[in-house]
Amino acid sequence: MRSFWAKLSSVFLAGCVVLYPPIPTYAQAGSSAGQVTAQIPQAQVSRPGETLSADAGTEVLWDDLVETQRRGRVRITLDDGSILNVGSDSSLRVVRHDAQSRESDLTLTFGRMRVRVQNLRRNQGERFEVRTNTAVLGVIGTDFYVEATAAQTRVIVYEGIVLVRNINAAIIGSVQVFAGQQTVVNTGQPPQPPSPSNAGQVQESVQQTNVGEDLPQPQLRAGPEAASSKWPLIVVLGFFTVLAIVLPLTLDKDDQPPPSLSPPTSRGGGNGE
Repeated sequence: MRSFWAKLSSVFLAGCVVLYPPIPTYAQAGSSAGQVTAQIPQAQVSRPGETLSADAGTEVLWDDLVETQRRGRVRITLDDGSILNVGSDSSLRVVRHDAQSRESDLTLTFGRMRVRVQNLRRNQGERFEVRTNTAVLGVIGTDFYVEATAAQTRVIVYEGIVLVRNINAAIIGSVQVFAGQQTVVNTGQPPQPPSPSNAGQVQESVQQTNVGEDLPQPQLRAGPEAASSKWPLIVVLGFFTVLAIVLPLTLDKDDQPPPSLSPPTSRGGGNGE
């Protein structure tokens, strides 16, 4: 009787395996993330047991390491249409990019990268994160630049919004960086308050990550803080404008002579005789 139940249990478990295959692990070896669409020589894609020249058309898989040398640059178009322009002397690991769920995780160990992300629906769990040695960047559909060293991360936002915090969760503090702003994250410190990025910084960041045909040139924009700083000047100018209009009218009114009072005239006429 016991052997009968043992056999029945074995059949049941075998059926479960067939009908309900194991849940895939987070890092699915061999899953496609995108492909190289442009490159300047001296760049390569590495994965376990294989190192490839990062030629146009080379497939990029989950957990691939993309490295550029001193004169090398590479453009990667991800499967959801997002674009990564990796500058020279850079090391980028494409940890994960799921085009269906729109979940992406990248690690820029060092170097420079411009990222143009397709719009995300964060209320549906879609996300795009870039990690460096000092920072975590949570991205909403945007166009931005990130530069990473062992001890510092610099972020310049051309379009959209990037949420930046220190990679150490014990360090409290995060900032939202808007279009036209930048921030810096140093080791062991929260992100610096966003500050306006000037035309020279924007132009330099674009030049450092150009690969072949350029992405659209970012437009220099004033961030919310820069715009709000103009309000005191606007208020002052408005006050003096109103004063310039009202004051002359008031003075003209004061300069007018008072109306003359003529003596009343007699209605009877003559001297009453």
